[in-house]
Amino acid sequence: MKCQKCGAEIPEDSLFCSECGVKQEKEEKKINLEKMKEEDQVIESVEKGLVSSPILFCKNCGASVAVDDAFCPECGTPQQGQPMQQGQPMQQDYYGQPYQPAKPPMSKKKKTIIGVACGAVAALVVALLVVFLFVKFPIKINKYIEVKFDGYNTVGKASYEIDYAKFEKDYKKMLEKSMCSPEDFFDSFVEIKLEKTSDLSNGDKINCKIECDEEAIKKIFGYKVKFEDKEFQVEGLKEAETFDPFKDIEVEFDGISPNGNAEIIGDCSEVDGLYYAFDKSNGLKEGDKIELTVTTEYGDDLIEYCLKNCGKIPSPMTKEYTVSELDKYVTTNSEINSESLKKIQKQAEDTYSARTAYWTDEQKFAGMKYLGNYILSAKDEHNSTHNKIYLVYEIKVKHNYSNQNQKYKKTDKFYVWFEFDNVVVSAKGEIRDEFTRTNMSYDSFTIDSGVSTGWFGTKQWNYYGYKNLSELYKKTIQANAEYYNSEDNVGDSKVSNDDSDDDSETTAEDGIIFPNSSDEVISLDKIKALSDEDLQKAINEIYARAGYIFDDDDKKAYYEKYDWYKPTIKKKDFKDTDFSDIELKNVTNMRDERDSRKH
Repeated sequence: MKCQKCGAEIPEDSLFCSECGVKQEKEEKKINLEKMKEEDQVIESVEKGLVSSPILFCKNCGASVAVDDAFCPECGTPQQGQPMQQGQPMQQDYYGQPYQPAKPPMSKKKKTIIGVACGAVAALVVALLVVFLFVKFPIKINKYIEVKFDGYNTVGKASYEIDYAKFEKDYKKMLEKSMCSPEDFFDSFVEIKLEKTSDLSNGDKINCKIECDEEAIKKIFGYKVKFEDKEFQVEGLKEAETFDPFKDIEVEFDGISPNGNAEIIGDCSEVDGLYYAFDKSNGLKEGDKIELTVTTEYGDDLIEYCLKNCGKIPSPMTKEYTVSELDKYVTTNSEINSESLKKIQKQAEDTYSARTAYWTDEQKFAGMKYLGNYILSAKDEHNSTHNKIYLVYEIKVKHNYSNQNQKYKKTDKFYVWFEFDNVVVSAKGEIRDEFTRTNMSYDSFTIDSGVSTGWFGTKQWNYYGYKNLSELYKKTIQANAEYYNSEDNVGDSKVSNDDSDDDSETTAEDGIIFPNSSDEVISLDKIKALSDEDLQKAINEIYARAGYIFDDDDKKAYYEKYDWYKPTIKKKDFKDTDFSDIELKNVTNMRDERDSRKH
């Protein structure tokens, strides 16, 4: 631009002429974007040190002036001699004070950036202040818990401490408002548990488990809580020589589960005066876990006592034992071994055989077959009858009664039980006799022959027992269901059943061709399907059930292994009338088939 007075060329936007010093009247300002860009680039290059500054500055206002400017284009101050360059010592003013050169002017672009940055910082500060004043951060419970280890290696101890002072400092207003102490806060709302606190060694790892009543804390104090389980490694335990205080100690168990007892046998050989105590020594059942702890007889500190008396420390200081070898009340069939089962079977069978001695000639005992057992165990361990074992048998009786033209000849069967109470077995499954007593079916029923006795009735026989198994089941299992748990093993006999493969010598039916040939008519097809040898065996076994005494020793020995074989009728005395109607029908069909094969 040109000076409005002298016409000299002066920089754009000059307020005063650099030649004559006359103030320039303001004109409508036109923005020269290219020039602004060039000035910003020059300033930026100078600031970065890329070029030397060609710019001189007014001694009064610090505005940039040309080398040959006589007056400052901004403030109109005369520039005596050369204007001040960057790095040049300042001249003194009228009062002898050095001139303070102004800094180079800042570009508008930078002013805008700095303004935005300052605004963002201010907004961030305000936001942080709002968060700090109004937002409640969760209480970090783990921050106030410290786990410590103390003692000697292998018998170290772990404990935790709560920094109540720090918690009170951090949440003083909260606690005061709720009238709650730091101790009450942790006692009431926080549960801390170390998984192991004793018998620790350096390097062990233990878990600190934390539980908080989050709902109550939020409701009462208005805060959420943050917590987590944390694992700690044991360290810093002192070293010392150790000895095993349980090396010479044995624990023995006796009694009947669940009322067994534990007893300590032996003493510690390393140091005298040690005392051992169980956490539980009676009321024990098989498989229980009990803990034995070593202490001093008079309550002294165990480690100090041992260090003083033997120079060593005990390790471990507790030991776990498993209750075993107790006798127990039978609760399941598998707890009785086969020999013990046969033992009580014999007791039952002898009891019933003794009763048959009083039967009349019209009744003939045809054998008893073991079907299985019911085992009842008391639901309440304080019940004086801890268990009941019912052995279930099928009884067969041959009835032979006739009067005038009427006749009843039939093998009837019914069912009985034998009860054994408080049956105890050892760990080997052997039954203890002194705990066993026998009861027998006390319900009775009647078998009516339908044959008149000549008076006002028919011939009848009364027996203790049940006509079918369902009635027996009701009187044993169902009648005791309120007070006893039950196991039904009838039909799953250990010793015998019609389809059993067991080779017991007492009641097994192995080798018998038709076990039911005394009770039902065997079809001709089944008879014809037999070999000659099996056909003869089928005939012989019907004779055996009728009490026939065989002359052949081998045959006699063969059938004597069955408990139902009662040889009572000699060959010369035996008649077909000794068979029941069904037996005679089967024998006749089998004889006919046998004889037909001879031709």
